[in-house]
Amino acid sequence: MDAVTFFVSAVLTLTVRCPPIPVAGERLTVAEFFKSFRQGVGFLAGNSVLRYLVVVFAISVSALGFVTVLGPDYYLNILKMKPELFGALRSIEGLGMLAGAALVGQWAARVGRGRTILGGLALVGLWSVAFIARPGFAFLAPWTLLVGLGTSAIQVPLSAVFVERTDVEMRGRVFSVTNSLLNMSSLVGLGFGGAVARAFGTANCMGVCGAFVLMVAALATRHAAFRELNAGSARATGMDGEAEGESLA
Repeated sequence: MDAVTFFVSAVLTLTVRCPPIPVAGERLTVAEFFKSFRQGVGFLAGNSVLRYLVVVFAISVSALGFVTVLGPDYYLNILKMKPELFGALRSIEGLGMLAGAALVGQWAARVGRGRTILGGLALVGLWSVAFIARPGFAFLAPWTLLVGLGTSAIQVPLSAVFVERTDVEMRGRVFSVTNSLLNMSSLVGLGFGGAVARAFGTANCMGVCGAFVLMVAALATRHAAFRELNAGSARATGMDGEAEGESLA
């Protein structure tokens, strides 16, 4: 079934018609690759809003990696959950993401993108905190729906901000660098989650990581870039200066 969905996705992608983009035709070398990667890093470093978002989510993803890797242990070994219920939870989360994708645009326009993004992050963190109480399926089902909403509240406006604030010719580099940094950050939780949970307990570890994410979301609201996001300014060029010089710390 999973393979079928990938096939459908491939067919749909083939139907997309884009105008031809002229390319140099030169073979990409290792030196050119690292040059492009450095350009992406430089663009992120020079854009206060994008730099702010990358730092916030790199820190958050490092903690949420623990939750990701420990979730199956909690469901299978602590709750003794049957595979059918686990599948139901993932489906409920998917429904929440679909609903969020349909609603988050209007919500972000009303309250601001910064509040929407950090609100979604706080919702995910709060859901993780609840694991300290070792909740069962009856509690997790509605909360998982909210987590799906929170995930969309993060992803939809976040993608829009990156597209709007990145020059067209730099988008590939910026998205590549951002994805690389976030994936590297997630390795912290994925790599050490098992050892930490063995020492302190799976539920406790998930709850503490959720509290950490909540703290990050709260502190991030104090940055000037958060206020700029809520103000709705969307610059296509990257070197904006209102919050220039400030760091998340």
